[in-house]
Amino acid sequence: MWKCSTVWLLLAILMAWASPSLAIKRAGNWRVCERTDLGLGCSCTRASDCYDYTRDRAGFCDTRSRVCTYCLYGQHLEGNFSAAFLSESRHRCVQSDSCEEILNERGFQTEVECVGGHCHRDGQKTDERCSCRSGYRFRRMWDSSLRCADDNECESWGRQHCARLHCINTEGSFECGCRPGYRLVNNGTKYEHCQEIDECEEVIGICPQSCRNVPGSFNCTCHLGYTSIREDGKMKCVDIDECQVLDSCHPLTTCHNTIGSFYCTTPVKAPASFGGWAMTLIPMFTCIFIFALCCRNRTLEQEILRLSSEDLAEKGRYEVSAEHEKIGVDESSSP
Repeated sequence: MWKCSTVWLLLAILMAWASPSLAIKRAGNWRVCERTDLGLGCSCTRASDCYDYTRDRAGFCDTRSRVCTYCLYGQHLEGNFSAAFLSESRHRCVQSDSCEEILNERGFQTEVECVGGHCHRDGQKTDERCSCRSGYRFRRMWDSSLRCADDNECESWGRQHCARLHCINTEGSFECGCRPGYRLVNNGTKYEHCQEIDECEEVIGICPQSCRNVPGSFNCTCHLGYTSIREDGKMKCVDIDECQVLDSCHPLTTCHNTIGSFYCTTPVKAPASFGGWAMTLIPMFTCIFIFALCCRNRTLEQEILRLSSEDLAEKGRYEVSAEHEKIGVDESSSP
């Protein structure tokens, strides 16, 4: 059986492996991720990739080195959590607790952090009592310690304070504004409100072909016969070659692709043998003979009808003439 010390050692290793700690070294008044551990929260391609889960705070991404940078422990970035802000090159760190900041002999700030109500300087606990500053509150972190983190006012009273507007959380505070895709308007009254932006109408060429406005955003689509691709971060509509991707035409026909559509043709080829000529010409001449016979029969029918009509007309005239002659004889014989 395993000894208790061995079990505790394995548990400690497992907890250390599972903990979301980051390999972040101090560089002046900043903390920069170690290149040897570019994992979660260290390697970045966009601003939202940089987040220190050990302190529940955002960092910013160096787009050149693609490495995340954070404030010293006990500090947070001053500003909001928007991608535009986190992508900026200049940032300012603010202290989130009441611990006094002191410069060391090299002129750098001593790293001080309020943990569980006591100030910790350079990782060492002191007798100094501390509390979180306005806009921050104690929050339990991954290691069960209580540290100062941003207080999201929008989850409590900030939403009611903004009334008709949207509550936007920032580090240590909040703002009243509009969601993405909306703008702040006044309309000559004292009440401001957020109005939806119709990007399809206001931004020329925002889509390569078709644009459909939706609340807070828009959708780009391609016309029938086109498909969408991403090229250099932009959407493009390219023609679909229906002859390659669909069973568009009968196997005995030829498919021709066009821009946005296609058409089918029947190939005409000369027979290679006498039998082939016979199979081609016999049905063709048979059809011609039947068509000529039908036309001849139609002509005969019309001729018979004409002759019949003439005979009937002639008979009618003869009967009328005979009747007139009879009437004339009767009149001449009467006294």
